[in-house]
Amino acid sequence: MIFILKYYYGLENPSIYKDAEHIYVRDKQKKYMLYTIENLIEFNEVIKLTSINNEYFDRIVATKDNDLYIYYHDKAYALIEITREERRNQELINNINKVKIRDLKEYNFLNRSNWYFLWCNKTDYFREKNKYYVDNTNYYVSDYYIGMAESAIQYYNSAISKEKTNKSLYVSHKRITKKLNTNPINIVIDRAERDIAEYVKYLILKGEYTDECDKYLTEKIYKNNLNPELIFARLLFPTHYFDMCETVILNNKNKILTSEQVIYYEKKIKNVYKMLSKIKKIKKIDWL
Repeated sequence: MIFILKYYYGLENPSIYKDAEHIYVRDKQKKYMLYTIENLIEFNEVIKLTSINNEYFDRIVATKDNDLYIYYHDKAYALIEITREERRNQELINNINKVKIRDLKEYNFLNRSNWYFLWCNKTDYFREKNKYYVDNTNYYVSDYYIGMAESAIQYYNSAISKEKTNKSLYVSHKRITKKLNTNPINIVIDRAERDIAEYVKYLILKGEYTDECDKYLTEKIYKNNLNPELIFARLLFPTHYFDMCETVILNNKNKILTSEQVIYYEKKIKNVYKMLSKIKKIKKIDWL
């Protein structure tokens, strides 16, 4: 791989290192991510989207032949220069939700706006896993989180049925994280509620949600005419837990949430619910 990086990308003295999820490259003072492309059609949509809005994202590096990905041992790879690593999440979201998608037909694979379909599939996937693994293995998916997902789906259906017009879609993130917010591989297209809800979820999980966050969330809802019920539906859907289970299944790593973390998250989203209900009368969840 070192030879490939030198030959195709002109790097002089690259060194490769890994964390739990990604491969990184350093060359002189520059830092890159070496990304394994799972879906070329989706990645080509990412290329098109970032070429139009390149000021928001890290740069996909072209090869000496001006290609934006290469093949190595029957796998496709892209080299992404990490240039905006230090940008704050809140500033990023303020900017990114300004990028409205005009032609959805060009981005079929990046479109994540059908939450019902995606959430049902994910919930069914993990419910199926429970048929094969018992609760003393790493692979067990808690019935608590399956129930939480089902509540989120019901909540979403109730919220979406009240909407009279189709909402605009924006450049958004698969996940709000510390490292990947400006990385093109983290791009999806969705409603504005997605990033705001995932940002709130990120802060809660990091133990960083404060009263100032309530003010920020309230301001965003009023300013952008967001649907509080859809924000709460995303907080209910346990993406963080399912992501963790996926890591366990793929890498056979034992990683669980403690009961204290579960109680803390439930307490925090209950507080967010109370705040959201002051903005608009929203459906109550009995078990919260």
